[in-house]
Amino acid sequence: ISKFSCRVSNCGKRHHTILHQYTPASTDNIDESNNKRESATDTQGNINKISSYLKPVYLQIIPVTLVNKGTVVKTNALLDTGSDTTLLRNDIAKKLKLKGETKTLNISSALSSNTPVESQTVNFEIELQYPNKSKTLKAWVVDELNIPKVEYDLDEIKSKYPHLSGIPFPKFKERDVTLLIGTNYIDLILQKRFITGNEGDPVAAQTTLGWVLEGGNANSRVLTNAYTKVV
Repeated sequence: ISKFSCRVSNCGKRHHTILHQYTPASTDNIDESNNKRESATDTQGNINKISSYLKPVYLQIIPVTLVNKGTVVKTNALLDTGSDTTLLRNDIAKKLKLKGETKTLNISSALSSNTPVESQTVNFEIELQYPNKSKTLKAWVVDELNIPKVEYDLDEIKSKYPHLSGIPFPKFKERDVTLLIGTNYIDLILQKRFITGNEGDPVAAQTTLGWVLEGGNANSRVLTNAYTKVV
């Protein structure tokens, strides 16, 4: 049992606060017929979350299209070089009608010891832009990601920064970020081209998923989040 008490409002459970958002997804809503339960020592994970109230920046968030057997869901993904695994929010897994395999994870953070939680692994397709094809992803299903919503207007940003004016950023149709892509899919995160402006300005980067905005000062109240999850 953890010696830490969660400081999240109305929680107070015996786990570290930075683990609160990684409560495992309910297994009732994903087909259990093919689930296989494995031992608690099968998977080792580490999670860290760092929030900055001083200088918000644009995270690497991009609209994506997910597909599973004809079911299509449009959502947003965070490209996270601080994570080595990929996470999908439970409500999107349900929309895609994904069937998961149940596993027990031992999750550790920089400030707490191993905490066993149950999660599920699911497979689905993600559509790429460069080149124009699809790729199969495997992700862990979690109830919440707690990644800030997209609160900025790309057209407004492009008009403010001349070096971004001609960049074909994909349009955000949703505000929630429900997929975190880690470095286990580094080919999706690697940046092929950069377009930079003055020091401190946001940067445009081309990835296989499309052009993404990053860095700079977002002039908003959104916190900067850094995630690390080792599996």
